[in-house]
Amino acid sequence: MKRAWCLLICFCSISCTGNPHGDHPAHPVTGRILVNGQPANNADITFYHLGDWGKETIIPMARTEEDGTFALATYAVKDGAPVGEYEVTVTWPAYRHARDIGPDKLGGKFAKRGASGLKKTIEADTKEVNFELTADLSKVKVDVPTVSGRRSGR
Repeated sequence: MKRAWCLLICFCSISCTGNPHGDHPAHPVTGRILVNGQPANNADITFYHLGDWGKETIIPMARTEEDGTFALATYAVKDGAPVGEYEVTVTWPAYRHARDIGPDKLGGKFAKRGASGLKKTIEADTKEVNFELTADLSKVKVDVPTVSGRRSGR
């Protein structure tokens, strides 16, 4: 019986060691998004890996702070992104009200994978990736929901 317990403990110890993310550990990566020179507050940024990582889907993403800064998250909050080449998408909702999300202030210009034109390469020593985007923000009509449920144009 002692041998069985010993083998069980050894098996558990072996199975719990090693890198839980295999060959794709995250490296801390931060950045900033500016649109027409101004910070993009509350924008969503998503990195899509170019190439084959097998059956794993690894998609680093973040939401910007008031000053346009972000910290990528892949496996945990603000842990970064694995090394690789990425297509990047950015959307900037006009508002977020509960589950209601407003239209993209960028008019979808950077929202589609493969069509955004944004690419970044993350190396093991990459610490920061910044984006300076230009967009005609006047094209998006924003109806912000009010407390009563009616919308008001802005």
